[in-house]
Amino acid sequence: MLSKLLSFGSVVLSTLKEQMDATQITNFQRYIFDALPRSAKLRPTVPECGNFFTLGLNPQNQSFTDQVLQGLPKGAKNLSRQLVRGDNFRAEMVDKLEVDSWPDATKHAALDTIEVCKIGVPFDPNDFVCRAVQAGHPKDLLAQVSDMIQETVLANFHKRPYLLASERAEFLKKYSGLAVDMKLDELKLRYQMPPHIRDLMRGKQLALWGRILEDLQYPDTTLIQDIAQGFPLSGWMPASGVFPASVKQPVLTIEALLAGLDSFNAQVKSQMSMRQNSTLEAETWAETIKELEKGWIWEDPDQSWSGKCVARRFGIHQGEKTRVIDDCSVCGLNRTVGLREKFVLQSIDQMCAMLCWSLLVRSL
Repeated sequence: MLSKLLSFGSVVLSTLKEQMDATQITNFQRYIFDALPRSAKLRPTVPECGNFFTLGLNPQNQSFTDQVLQGLPKGAKNLSRQLVRGDNFRAEMVDKLEVDSWPDATKHAALDTIEVCKIGVPFDPNDFVCRAVQAGHPKDLLAQVSDMIQETVLANFHKRPYLLASERAEFLKKYSGLAVDMKLDELKLRYQMPPHIRDLMRGKQLALWGRILEDLQYPDTTLIQDIAQGFPLSGWMPASGVFPASVKQPVLTIEALLAGLDSFNAQVKSQMSMRQNSTLEAETWAETIKELEKGWIWEDPDQSWSGKCVARRFGIHQGEKTRVIDDCSVCGLNRTVGLREKFVLQSIDQMCAMLCWSLLVRSL
């Protein structure tokens, strides 16, 4: 079976680093700090058992397995049990055959059913430790801190301050001059924008931003074009090359969403009955008015819900600021979206991994 899988291109990953290089695991930083996630995305690299053998025995003689286990090293156990019809059983299917309790000791067919047990024997302690060292420790995953993060850490924490200040001054000087030279490129880019995007991007130097990203070899080569055209609210989202690949197909088509609007909107209306405290509601409304005045949202003069996918808006406190949230999950709009990547926000785990890598470099 293994040789067949390998012939089709499968690979056997024996170390933690090999698994990290071969797969996109979004929360590997948690393995570094012993906060192991519940998901089993990393397989054990050192198996519990080092040796295996099979027993064939009379299903009525269950004590035989216990007798065998007593003579094996501590930790040996019965991993699986399978019943095989007597006429299908062959002696070569097992490593050891128990025949003392059979009606006819010379013929395995004397039993209608034979039990096949797979026994696992743990590694010798020294062998286990050697294999564990070869597999690698979760702390070794610090090597997975991206090259971009490593360069940023080295520049900000380990480079001499005057060199860092000089590089920053040269950066500002270079792109301040380019900002003037690229005014025509900015006008061309704005001419291609839809009117509502053009208003939203007022005062933003997207062409210059695109040049900076290009010089930095940023993976998302179409980011500026996507911003200039506006990101869709349904259908497949563009791939950025920044986040790990993880395909999530749309659950609904736009046609299916429109057909079920009455049901979706009824759920939204029922959620609107859950009120927040009056102060938070007032602040949420004030933020909504600000967005309306800035042209970030538009007022619909028609108050009818017919033919519209309506999302519930609510507010949350983030420090001293109130942030408004448009919940597009209940109204069904999120179900029409397809993703090619898994969006991962930088968490405290990533920050700790970066700082730990920085301290490790400093100690070298």
